[in-house]
Amino acid sequence: MKQRKAATDELEWCASLLSNLDASELCLQRAKGDVQLMQTYEVLKTALQDLRSGSGIEGVDAEELMLDIQEEMEATHLGSLSVDAKGSDVDEEELNAEFRQLELECALDKSVDESHGGMETVKASIIEEVTGNK
Repeated sequence: MKQRKAATDELEWCASLLSNLDASELCLQRAKGDVQLMQTYEVLKTALQDLRSGSGIEGVDAEELMLDIQEEMEATHLGSLSVDAKGSDVDEEELNAEFRQLELECALDKSVDESHGGMETVKASIIEEVTGNK
């Protein structure tokens, strides 16, 4: 009994040790990924610094350029709004009347389709009776 207890304790200790080793391996893998990420950031920082120093664009120039682009976009947006406002001379009552008319036409078409379907059924039954009797 004591040997079984000792073996069980040893087994539990080995299992916890294995669990700790697995957790440590995951931490090492994450740390390796973090190191690679930091190296990538460092390369990116260097590339951006080289680009900025080699292009001759200063921070003020970039800000002015962004403001100019923003102003042009706003002007374009306002221009399209004014075109939309000019083209929107539509009478809402006229639209509602047209909508009601279309609804009535659809309802009429539906009732006509249903009545034709009924007639087709009647025709088919008459044809069956005539051909069945011969």
